[in-house]
Amino acid sequence: MPLPDVTRLASLDDLTLTRLRERLVAIGLTAARVEPIVRRIGAIHPILRRPILQHHLRAEREPFAAAARALMFSDAVPRAELDPALGELLAPLLDAGLLAEGEGGLSSGFCLTIIDTLYVLTDDLSHGGEAVMGLGPVTTALAAFSAPRRRISRALDLGCGAGTIALVVARNCDHVIGTDINARAITVSRFNARLNGITNVELREGSLFEPLKGERFDLIASQPPFIPQSDAGKSGDFMRGGSRGDELPLALLGDVQEHLAPEGRAVLAIEWGSGPGLPTPAERVKGALGSATVDVVLLSAPPISTDAHAVEYAAALHPTLGPAYEREARDRRAHCASLGLEVMIPTFCVARRVDGRRPRFDALSTQPLSRVTPTSRRIDKLLEARDKTRTMATLIPATLRLVEGVIIREEQVGTGAGSETKLTAVMPPKALVEPVELTPLLLRLITCVHAAKNVSDAVDAYLAQFGDADRPEALLAKLAHAVLAGLLEVAD
Repeated sequence: MPLPDVTRLASLDDLTLTRLRERLVAIGLTAARVEPIVRRIGAIHPILRRPILQHHLRAEREPFAAAARALMFSDAVPRAELDPALGELLAPLLDAGLLAEGEGGLSSGFCLTIIDTLYVLTDDLSHGGEAVMGLGPVTTALAAFSAPRRRISRALDLGCGAGTIALVVARNCDHVIGTDINARAITVSRFNARLNGITNVELREGSLFEPLKGERFDLIASQPPFIPQSDAGKSGDFMRGGSRGDELPLALLGDVQEHLAPEGRAVLAIEWGSGPGLPTPAERVKGALGSATVDVVLLSAPPISTDAHAVEYAAALHPTLGPAYEREARDRRAHCASLGLEVMIPTFCVARRVDGRRPRFDALSTQPLSRVTPTSRRIDKLLEARDKTRTMATLIPATLRLVEGVIIREEQVGTGAGSETKLTAVMPPKALVEPVELTPLLLRLITCVHAAKNVSDAVDAYLAQFGDADRPEALLAKLAHAVLAGLLEVAD
């Protein structure tokens, strides 16, 4: 089945789209209503969920369920069931191709998704080719990491796909530009901006920074294609990152500083193929940036085997499974093997432009994406931590606190005379980072810091209570390490 025609979407005028948006909210087709149903089947892989979601929504008798089935989950709904939900909007939606009549009723050839209060139209990615990517776990996390907490002037969604990041960022930005090499993506993004009544997003067609010569931004967000791809494999523009998968990400990193305003920030979601003897993600990021004056925080999640990677993307392109899926999975796995790739390492790379000083590079290991709560506040805190630990002079007056929700776990390791107590700081989902091992000294020190007005007072309190065997310089170094590890943060 071919991709649905996007040119017909332009027939829906702004008034009709406003009425559609208001109707979807009125009938309860919102994230708050749909997400509990999705969470109920959270143990099922997202690629396999559609028929089970259809089952649960068919059991609901409210109008939102009929609309969700037809618009979000490709389930044919009899007109008599859909009419109470969409009413007089059915005719223009059919005329525009947003709904189509088929066996069993009406359904959409597109996929409507919801992020916060935004409605985002995307394609079914199994079409491959020019299909427009929408909301997956990585895109959702990138949106959360990128959303500005203060008003900014200019932002860029590079490789915008359906425009998800641009729409999220637009709420707190004067002007957002979304670019994509795929003309279909530009058309879909433009429709999504209109659907949500957003007027400060501009869309441009072109590859990487080509349509943006000489322009700079306070924020650049991007999820460039990063999937290793053989010549024989099926693919889509949304995933084709080159033979190794890192060609486009490396090119993006090489040009990013030129397009960042002073103190501007880039947040990039990239997976890196890795294996014995190959450069690490940190080495590749450093090499691509060269002499760029940007501070970098590289957040690396646990690696994914190329076995799992091959199956995941083959199933996304061939959701009915069968022989085509099997050929695709074998081809992807063999291609990775030919390049020496054993794992794919998911990362979020945060690069902040700095002028007049030496940049710094920090790499942190994070928990799996499924276990963390990504927020732009956490990115702010990680960058602020690096500012405060740049010198002892900036650290001493800082007010630091344990990340809210940290649990100190104590357990005995070994038996008898050889047993010892192991201390671990178990980090909450919002902290992102993995558990941090503690020594008794560090636990006492961070306890003092958590209660003190500033680091200077905390060190004095520690020395007064536990003696002066430790030099203040050594204590400050331990505190700096705890801040950089994500255990302590600068107080609000």
